[in-house]
Amino acid sequence: MTNKQRIITYSAFAAIGAGLIVAGMLGHVDSAITGFGAALLAISALKLFKGYRYESDPAYARQVDASNADERLAFVASKAAEATFQVSVILLAVLSLVLRPLGGSDTADLLGCIMACEVAIYWLSYLFVSKKY
Repeated sequence: MTNKQRIITYSAFAAIGAGLIVAGMLGHVDSAITGFGAALLAISALKLFKGYRYESDPAYARQVDASNADERLAFVASKAAEATFQVSVILLAVLSLVLRPLGGSDTADLLGCIMACEVAIYWLSYLFVSKKY
């Protein structure tokens, strides 16, 4: 994705976030959706600022390009994502097993389904990536 495409995408996300905030102020949505809109607006604004800085500051652009091409950082990020996924699946499985006898069968079922979806997405992405590389 080019920087101009990112700017268009994050501008759209910022507009959606602002719309959710306005809808919350008018009472059309609850506070959770309003908070989601505020978070979407804030993150989009930060991403837009980062894109503007990338376009306007050549030294910053060189630094970002160099860090994006650094294989060590890509390896560390990949290992961190792998560890996060493993911890997430194990934690969901343990919580699902612990909550069931404590009377939280609905919550345990939900956590088990989330875990199963994560594993299914992992399996599908593994199949896709293994064919790509």
